[in-house]
Amino acid sequence: MKFFSLLVLLILFGCKDQANKTKTVVEQVRTPSICPPSGPYPEPPAVLFNGIDSVDNIGQTQLTVHWTPITDAQAYMVLMREPGEKFKLVHTRNAPGARANISNLKADTTYEFMVRFIDERGMPDINENVKTITTNAWPVYANTKSLALNGVKSINMAPSEELGPNNTFTLSLWFKTDRDNQNDARLITLHHSSGASSAFYLALDGTRTVLGYRNASDDFKKEYINENYADDSWHHIAATYNGKFYVVYVDGVRKLRFEDSFKGLGSHPAHLGSYTGSQKAFYGQIDEVSIWESALGSNDAVLIYNQGKPFNLFKHLRANTLGLWYRLGDDSRDDTMTIYDQVGSFNGSPINIKASDFKTDAP
Repeated sequence: MKFFSLLVLLILFGCKDQANKTKTVVEQVRTPSICPPSGPYPEPPAVLFNGIDSVDNIGQTQLTVHWTPITDAQAYMVLMREPGEKFKLVHTRNAPGARANISNLKADTTYEFMVRFIDERGMPDINENVKTITTNAWPVYANTKSLALNGVKSINMAPSEELGPNNTFTLSLWFKTDRDNQNDARLITLHHSSGASSAFYLALDGTRTVLGYRNASDDFKKEYINENYADDSWHHIAATYNGKFYVVYVDGVRKLRFEDSFKGLGSHPAHLGSYTGSQKAFYGQIDEVSIWESALGSNDAVLIYNQGKPFNLFKHLRANTLGLWYRLGDDSRDDTMTIYDQVGSFNGSPINIKASDFKTDAP
């Protein structure tokens, strides 16, 4: 019976919080009713329930809990605790459900889980079956390679419209070059129609850095950062649009911010290192390219820059909006045929890339 009083408190606490609509973990519970009856407190269900069966799909921040359903259950509760803490209710599932996906966990952390069923009276059982698991640690992160381009090489990416919403996104990458005589050399380009036609891009133009875009009136615009980054050093650049404002950060510092509309994205493939194909191709090195399905703020840009040292973007505070990530050589599968997306299936197709273009020089 040692867990019975705990469950009573959990349920009563849940009823109170749901009634008050406060923002607690219990507010997310969705069952027909988990509130116990009023009056003298009844005995817990006598039906035998084995509770939790297994835990699988264990990752760094999520896992799946399984149990065997029974006919007397109206709903199931999943309880969790970390060592030294008390069990807390983290999920409920209506019968006849037999599993629960648990997320927002900590990597490389040990947890204990229990599953209790709730009967038609709203009473939980008191089985004491516990499963102990440890979430996976984040993989060891090493950034040792980058991709060298020479003015005729690039990466053909997915259709532009698939890489980010039309009203909010972020482009982020690291670049290095010693050439300050490049004319409209594209670092990355997104297009707005079925043919090559710039919608949003970053480029180097002489000693300036350019953000180019097309607004809703179909006016093609350019904004310039009048600082020379062609100094043979690694720099990080991030450009964002949030549906109203364009912002560009270089090395974690905001360099541009202005208001305008946006034309939108089309089906022509985006290109890394060029306008399209080998046109307006960049001469230099590029690394750690990412596209986000959100407009990252200043703190987010500072975190990516990380004082000049790339880190595991899956650990970024906005990682849930990360849509594409190219390691450009640090994925062991990257080769002259395919550049692998770390997030999903937006793998890139190299154009004129040789094995020797993957350099052991990275930020």
